[in-house]
Amino acid sequence: MPLLRSVFHLTARVLVVLLGLLAIAVGLARVAAPLPVPGEAIQHAEEVVAIAMLQGVSRTNGHVFISMDGRDPDGEFMKILQIAVPGLTVRPISQRTSESDKCDQGNDNLIMVGACQLDDFIHVDFLTMPLWRTVVIRANTAACGNEFVLVKGFSTWHVISRRWLCS
Repeated sequence: MPLLRSVFHLTARVLVVLLGLLAIAVGLARVAAPLPVPGEAIQHAEEVVAIAMLQGVSRTNGHVFISMDGRDPDGEFMKILQIAVPGLTVRPISQRTSESDKCDQGNDNLIMVGACQLDDFIHVDFLTMPLWRTVVIRANTAACGNEFVLVKGFSTWHVISRRWLCS
């Protein structure tokens, strides 16, 4: 009988420890889990990425067209971009025409090698929020693809990682 009582007490103690560890794990998961984020917070993170991309544009003549999550940015955001990058003329993607692209779509036997679009646009897209106060945003041009990881520190977003690949 004393052996059975010892096994019972040991099992009870192990269960209490396991429940405590489970409670700690659930608590940590709730702290690290992403929360619903207002659209303006995501838009601010996309602004940081768009400005970083526009500052990397080497040419200062012509226009650079931009889209945010597949649509035109609002007027206030366009003003912010013009102030942040004064040497460029930034326009919404809807104003871009494909006249200067070198894609010949009339010849079915033609195989295009390399990019045939003029590299004058930037597409910025929110991908995911894997952790609290952390976002992943993609920014593509005709020639390059970029993936940014941003962390919100105090009230601003900071780029902590940028991966890119150009063709």
